Formats: sequence, structure tokens, C-alpha cells
Amino acid sequence: MSNNAAYKVEETGIFRLKMDKREELPAGYVGYIIAGIKTVGDTRIGDTITLDERPAPKPLEGFKEVKPVVFSSIYPIASDDYQSLLEALEKYKLNDAR
Repeated sequence: MSNNAAYKVEETGIFRLKMDKREELPAGYVGYIIAGIKTVGDTRIGDTITLDERPAPKPLEGFKEVKPVVFSSIYPIASDDYQSLLEALEKYKLNDAR
């Protein structure tokens, strides 16, 4: 976990037509865990999940932190204003704070 918090995994399983409860998720399987995590910010895509009695010495490599992206559609109120909207959007630039 991103803040080194520990949570007890309450259930694991495999996604099929329904959730198929299993005792373990072998390597290469896509599945789910239920762990009672109350704060979404405590997790990230790519978190390494290990056993409490045999913790991983470091997170698995290869995952990069994702950047949030927002997609939006913009339409003029009146179709006659389309050209004005197009010109205004051409002047507008979204700054990417990298």
C-alpha cells in the first residue's frame, strides 16, 4: 500500500460470470480481493499485496503512477455559435504541469 498500511484480506476470488470465491489468486489470474479498505487514497493501481507473515521486501517493479485525466465534450448553446466556439477553443491551451 502507498502508506505502508496493513489491511486484513477478507476474501479473494476470480471473476467469471459471477464472483468465484477462492482461497488464493495464483500468478496470472485476474481476480478480486475484499479487504475492508475504507479510504480509496490508501490504494493505488499496481500496489503489491503480500502476506503479513512474509512481506515483500519491496514493491513489484513496472507500475508507474497514473496521471488523472478528464475528458469533456463542449457544444455551443446555439448551433450558429459553433464557429465562435471553435475560434475560442483554438486560443485556449491546457497547461500540462509535468
